Amino acid sequence: MPLRCSRRPDLPFLVNLPLDPAILDPSPVNFHPNQAIPDPFVTSPSRPNAPSITHSHIRPQPRKPTDLKHQLAAFDVAHGTTPLSSAQHQHRSTADPSTYANSTRADGLLTESHSATDSTAPVDVTLTSATTPLTFAPCADLTITGPKGAAPDPRRVVTPLCPDAWESELRELGLLDEFGDIPSGLRHGFHIGASDPVTTLYIPKNHASAILHPNAVEKHINTELRAGRYSGPFSKTDLLNLIGPFRTAPLGVVEKASAPGNFRIIQDFSYPHDDPLHHSLNSQIDGDEFTCTWGFFADVASFVSQAPPSAEGATFDVESAYRRIPVHPDDQPHIVVMWNNQFYVDHAVPFGAASSNGLFGRCGDAMEIILSKRTNCRVFKWVDDYLVIRTPLLPPHPAAHRLTTEDDIYTIAKPLGWPWKEVKTHPFATIFAYLGFEWDLSHKLVSIPLAKREKYLVRLRTWKSTPSVSLKDTQAVIGTLVHCCLVITEGRPRLAGIIAFGAIFPQAWKQRFTKLRASPRAQDDIDWWITRLSNGPFHCSLAPPPPPVDIPIYSDASTSFGLGIVIDGKWSSWKLLHGWKNKDRGIGWAEAVAVEMALETVIAQGLTDASISMHCDNQGIVHAWKAGRSRNVEQNLVITRIAARAAEHNLWVNLIYVNTAANPADKPSRGLTPPGLIHHYNPITIPRLFALSWKHVTPIPTSLHHHPSTRMERLFQNNKQHKRKSSTDDNHKAHKRTHKLAIKKQDSRAKPKIRQNTPTKPIMQLIPSELIAPVTTLPTAFQFQVPFVLQSSLASGTAANYQSAVNIYTRFCDTHGVHANLRFPSNEFVLCAFAASLAGKYSGSYAQSLLSGLKYWHIIQNFAWQGSPRLQLVIKGVTNLSPASARREPRAPITTSMLATLRDRLDLNLALDAATFAAALIAFWCQCRLGELLGSAKRTHDPRRYPSRNSINPSTSPHGSRILQLPRTKSNQSRGETIIITNQSHPLDPMAALNHLFTLSPDIPSSAHLFAYSTPTSNDFKCLTKEVFLKRINEIWSQAGLRRHTGHSFRIGGTSALLKAGVPPDVVRSMGRWSSDAHLRYWRDLDEIAARHASLIDTNTSQNPNQNVDSQPTAPTVPSSMPRRSTRTSRSQQA
Repeated sequence: MPLRCSRRPDLPFLVNLPLDPAILDPSPVNFHPNQAIPDPFVTSPSRPNAPSITHSHIRPQPRKPTDLKHQLAAFDVAHGTTPLSSAQHQHRSTADPSTYANSTRADGLLTESHSATDSTAPVDVTLTSATTPLTFAPCADLTITGPKGAAPDPRRVVTPLCPDAWESELRELGLLDEFGDIPSGLRHGFHIGASDPVTTLYIPKNHASAILHPNAVEKHINTELRAGRYSGPFSKTDLLNLIGPFRTAPLGVVEKASAPGNFRIIQDFSYPHDDPLHHSLNSQIDGDEFTCTWGFFADVASFVSQAPPSAEGATFDVESAYRRIPVHPDDQPHIVVMWNNQFYVDHAVPFGAASSNGLFGRCGDAMEIILSKRTNCRVFKWVDDYLVIRTPLLPPHPAAHRLTTEDDIYTIAKPLGWPWKEVKTHPFATIFAYLGFEWDLSHKLVSIPLAKREKYLVRLRTWKSTPSVSLKDTQAVIGTLVHCCLVITEGRPRLAGIIAFGAIFPQAWKQRFTKLRASPRAQDDIDWWITRLSNGPFHCSLAPPPPPVDIPIYSDASTSFGLGIVIDGKWSSWKLLHGWKNKDRGIGWAEAVAVEMALETVIAQGLTDASISMHCDNQGIVHAWKAGRSRNVEQNLVITRIAARAAEHNLWVNLIYVNTAANPADKPSRGLTPPGLIHHYNPITIPRLFALSWKHVTPIPTSLHHHPSTRMERLFQNNKQHKRKSSTDDNHKAHKRTHKLAIKKQDSRAKPKIRQNTPTKPIMQLIPSELIAPVTTLPTAFQFQVPFVLQSSLASGTAANYQSAVNIYTRFCDTHGVHANLRFPSNEFVLCAFAASLAGKYSGSYAQSLLSGLKYWHIIQNFAWQGSPRLQLVIKGVTNLSPASARREPRAPITTSMLATLRDRLDLNLALDAATFAAALIAFWCQCRLGELLGSAKRTHDPRRYPSRNSINPSTSPHGSRILQLPRTKSNQSRGETIIITNQSHPLDPMAALNHLFTLSPDIPSSAHLFAYSTPTSNDFKCLTKEVFLKRINEIWSQAGLRRHTGHSFRIGGTSALLKAGVPPDVVRSMGRWSSDAHLRYWRDLDEIAARHASLIDTNTSQNPNQNVDSQPTAPTVPSSMPRRSTRTSRSQQA
């Protein structure tokens, strides 16, 4: 279909008025032989009886301008006939032809090349050569030549593509009806789809990325001028006089992902975003009118899977693809370029317009079909990348025994002016790169190349190591992993956490730079991907799917009863027990589990290597299965298990939606007997592998006889390889057996003995799996209350770390096929192996933290922990073998000089800066964790977690200190702790800073956050957040040439400063609220501390230790907690 775009013919930039013949040049119009002659079939007001051809790229005849200068300029540009002065004629007649080497031809005219900094107007000369890289085509319906002194209208049609050759080629191949708009578009220019003409001047500023890369912008402009695709430069006034109102779009610069150090210039046609007076160009373009074909991954994979082993592929790239497509002169005012207050008229399709890809794709689609028809090859394209796969042809085909070559592709494209970038051509071979993957035709494999993996790992590790990430960076990671999932299909469920995290970012344009801390679920997903992209496998097979098996399989679930399945006319059902439902488990989870049970049933019957169709009446689950992931955590776990089990048995599952009325599993799921179906008592034991998610499911027994008369059973009876015996007793005890459907590579045919205390919740969750009350008089509610209370035994951050540890251990077991019996409770040797696997990669402290998380899980499950002295030695070995990269440098402390820098550079008359300074001083002198003082919510304050203004009370001390009650701390989640705010020297006095904040914001209520501050633009106030605080202080320190610091550096710095000031270590420990020697990890500048506390010790042993010696200088008494060996312990090296 031709491209269509609506334009208003009643609003052209020209008006239709009669011209005075006296001012026109009476000489006849002369066309050069190579010049494009106006189309005689275009209807215009001057030729009302001419035959009419409807074409989407030709507009009605515009009216003539009222201004004489504009009239003459319009007529001149119609044929490029700007007359030359006598001096110009003389120059051209004597000039060396070699001076035109870098010039561009324009319909028999030669235009000298320009520079981005040169304001010389173009000079034209008539040529006779027809060999030219470019075609300049005039508007078809402007046919009058203006006087010799008229300024030229710079709008023109510029393209290297040859319209006549395209028309001839399309006609010869029978494609002209389908692509007839292409020759006309090449002659007259393509409309970009703007719904309205430009009626007002609009010139926004360029983006900062362009300002930061001026050389890239100027290089781009010079390139476009030399290629003839830009005209200019013009002043704003001159261009306004030449073409009327125009608009520019902000220029931006992005680095090319495929060529680091090289840049692409983008015009932001989506700007402005929220301006009611000016609508962006892209907002006026209907993208549905500019569609094209794409060579998707699935299309290529399908063809490769069926191609003969002798097939070979070659890839070709189009040079400056978009820039080869001409824009209609009427639309060129929409795409003017502004740089350094100079303006350039763009004649070609730009980067950034919503229609650009469709405009190039229109010609690209035609080229794809032309190549296919001319070569009998299979051709795919992705924007400007073309893949050509050749296969041997057999007699009697006329091209038999002759293979298509790269030169054949060039030969076909050359007459059309199609510009292949030959340096990027990859010759025909059985292995080729396309869409960022490596394809192997002979072995039917597709893989992620090493260079891509390394690039992706850098992106993932950078994202993971950044404390707070932006939406843009998160979307880049998501895009990378979605791409990887085309090959690593089992990674699709591992996108759910990252995508869910990306969804919580604010979507408002003004908040696009918001940064958030990644959720634990997202971090777990990233860990999985880093491991997979590091260790492999990195490929997948493109073998055709296994043969289909025609077995009707249905599943359903209901909240009133449970699960039901119908397989080949036989039904089974399970009842959901009380308490199964929670915030993550609802009907969607139950529907997914019903699908899972149907799959387990066919696997238990021995079905392998088959394509099966399963039917479900929940559209959410059907869509989630097709996407390979679910936003719901529990549903995502089920999908993960189904995918793993299906892959294990080479079962290709197609999940199909069926209406509830047509679903035979509906009645069994509601506890009803379906008429006309055979009740088949579930042949599977709920295996132990499902243990952690199936406590709440029990099968429904029956006394009905078994009828081995279905297609499925006959199929299984013939499948001798998979025949197995099953125990009826085992089946009747299935509800006492628990299983976990998350472990891959585990043979479901094995039926290990089941322990009564096997956990019955997902491994990933740090909650007890099963509690059996020892005294029957206790209410059953305690079986739910105790797990709830246990979950509150850890701080949220610690719980997240422990949960991540269990997940990492589970993936280790998955990777190495550790049997379920040895996983949980964890076997001692498996624990040693797990710890040993970290050697040479991570630090010993990291290994210890993972094992602490595992130990905690065992404790709450009431399992015996198999940690042993041997395990501790393994951890010590991991410590000794840890690489330098795993040893984190001690966090640098905040110092008093850094606080002084803050005071000097912050504007303490601004409430925000005053709040920042007060928070910094209190965090420092009171040795606080930053999370105890500041949260992440600007508008809401939670007095149960963070201190309020009324949390400060006077002290009984005569020194004027204050007591601050912290509602919740890391070590005391319920009652919080008390800290002492002591007076300091005035410039860095925390109470003076806090009082100053209160003075600046006197109207804030006492119940508000301690560091709440008033906003200058409203009568409202905001809470100082941790993110805003860290951003502000690091801005100041970066300007001063200091490194960035995290919040914990305040606690470290305060501890070190107090010790260096001579405060006894016991007092420092008490002020910092430590109950052990853990504070030793925070000691910095130990040489100064040691000098303060251990210098000039009296060595006179005969003297009474309690006697004061006035004649000898003495050091303060060294408290018992002072470490005797300052060079020992790794704890002092880390914080």
